[in-house]
Amino acid sequence: MQKKIWQWTGFNTMASSVILREEPGSGQVEIRILSIGICGTDLHIMSGHAGFGGPPLALGHELAGVVERIGDGVAGWQPGDRVCIDPLIG
Repeated sequence: MQKKIWQWTGFNTMASSVILREEPGSGQVEIRILSIGICGTDLHIMSGHAGFGGPPLALGHELAGVVERIGDGVAGWQPGDRVCIDPLIG
């Protein structure tokens, strides 16, 4: 299976591409993203003023969606569950 992604590819440039959609690994879930926010940090990254990260890079880290598939060993989640992702939890 394949999926379409968007990535920052250079100074103020984004591009879409199609990549292989892998099966979720042990302890992993796949989320179908339904909404995503682009914040000031993403804009600084795109313009080259963030001082970290380089292209290609997927931007947007404030997102919500639905559990699509689950890997082995995942407990407490089912396909169809709605989720909000907090990327600041290590």
